[in-house]
Amino acid sequence: MKRALLILLGAAVAWFAGSALVRSLRTTEEVLRDALLDEVAAFDTASPFSVLLHFADDYRDHSAGLDRGTLRSALLFAFQNRRMQDGTFRYRTEIDWERFIMAQDEGADTILTTFPLALMERSEKGEEMIWGLEVEATWMQRDGEWQIAKSTHRDRVTWLRAEMRDPPAWARPCPGCRPLWC
Repeated sequence: MKRALLILLGAAVAWFAGSALVRSLRTTEEVLRDALLDEVAAFDTASPFSVLLHFADDYRDHSAGLDRGTLRSALLFAFQNRRMQDGTFRYRTEIDWERFIMAQDEGADTILTTFPLALMERSEKGEEMIWGLEVEATWMQRDGEWQIAKSTHRDRVTWLRAEMRDPPAWARPCPGCRPLWC
């Protein structure tokens, strides 16, 4: 019995040591890509507790003037109200990894990443891109973790449906409101 417990304890220690070693050998680019993949997965599954996990508490999007709290509120609204008939979340995001760029000045504690982000709409007919962005995100290392501290984006609106020369009604700003994609 003692031998079995010692073997089990040894296996647990080896697993934790091995995973720590693997984490320490990852490049910064791999860490940032994994963080973005986490964010994409959280959005795609409408996971309110995981979304914005890699965003700093003082995060700000300078293009739209959004802070982390406002962005979280908008996402939670979408997660609750933008569902298909079967209950699945209507949207998903996609990053073009071939155009992912990472830049870090030597000795700097920030990293700038640039990547295209597409918002895809799911329907019974399939899936189509309804919004494209070129995102620039500034990452800072805080408490040993890389977090998105600020971002800007440029709109690459691509309305693929012929009848959608304008944004759909849900994407239009209310009169007097500033659109989120400006």
